[in-house]
Amino acid sequence: MKHPASLSSPRDFRRVMAEGRVERPRWATIHVIAASEPGASSRLGLAVTARAAGAVGRNRIKRRVRAAFAAAAPIGLDVVVRARPLAATTNFQELEESLRELKV
Repeated sequence: MKHPASLSSPRDFRRVMAEGRVERPRWATIHVIAASEPGASSRLGLAVTARAAGAVGRNRIKRRVRAAFAAAAPIGLDVVVRARPLAATTNFQELEESLRELKV
């Protein structure tokens, strides 16, 4: 499976977190802002702290969130997901639904 485009620069992360709208499903805190260019593909940034899990658990959370984001396919959004430990065990459909319902 191809990874969604990612937010890679710290400046992009700061912009989304400072200016974006916040949603808080039980498994994460999600910051959302319209992409800087209209019609651009969505970009995903992930933040999973060491408190969430060990290295293997954090990587599992990141894989699950990336897959859910790709399946939800929001258009024209920059999204930062700050995952909680619950993201590792949350039903995949719930992850996908939370990401599909994102609005700016």
